[in-house]
Amino acid sequence: MISEINSLNGIVKAQDKRLHDYEQYGRRNNVRIYGLPEDARNESAHQTGVDVRKFCRGKHGVSLAETDIDIAHRLGSRQQDRHRSVIVKFVKFVRRNVRQQVLKQRRKLKQTGIMVTDDLPPHPSPRSPTAPEGHERCSWHTQLLVS
Repeated sequence: MISEINSLNGIVKAQDKRLHDYEQYGRRNNVRIYGLPEDARNESAHQTGVDVRKFCRGKHGVSLAETDIDIAHRLGSRQQDRHRSVIVKFVKFVRRNVRQQVLKQRRKLKQTGIMVTDDLPPHPSPRSPTAPEGHERCSWHTQLLVS
């Protein structure tokens, strides 16, 4: 019975790692932008993409073509006193230089209240039974907090 439980625990850990890897792979073209002002009450994904391109050209100094962004949309429900974050999915990983330029230029955002980060899944928590052995403090992604 105990060997069967240990075997099932091993299978669950392996499946959890595979699921995490697939989620990370699916998000590799994405970035999140926090603090980007919202204007319209019912902002469409197209309008959000236009706002992201304007933001990148103006504050970031990165020129994006309309074809560089697959989709850009707000996350969460609208709140009166806060701007919802934006997730931007770039078209192809082959053109990752565009995504890398956006991430590289995020240092220009100091003192603006806007933050740009990778959109990768969080690493399993240290208390999680699925956290890999010896990786309790490891993180799969890097984030630069700009205040």
